[in-house]
Amino acid sequence: MKIEVKNTLEFNKVTMALSSGGFAYSVEKLSALEGFWGNSFATATILSFVASVLAGVLVIGRASKLNTQPDGMTDDPDLKKMGAISAWSFLVGAALLSTFLILKVWEMV
Repeated sequence: MKIEVKNTLEFNKVTMALSSGGFAYSVEKLSALEGFWGNSFATATILSFVASVLAGVLVIGRASKLNTQPDGMTDDPDLKKMGAISAWSFLVGAALLSTFLILKVWEMV
């Protein structure tokens, strides 16, 4: 299945921006968690956002080296894999951060 490089890069820019914001927020708010589970939760959340940003950088780098067809489409498997890693890492980080915020609202943390 071919993907459009322009749309891939636009989606990637959005996920990288949200992941960067999630990283900054997580570092600030989750650093107060204590204990093994708190530290593990904070580390998993932060690493998810970092993985998303790093995979996003790789997507941009890979897309810049591609020779796209005249219609702007490509079927590069590496671009697809890195894009999927970026998106799924962002979703995992967002889910973990949302869990923390829900627990915080209900004053369980």
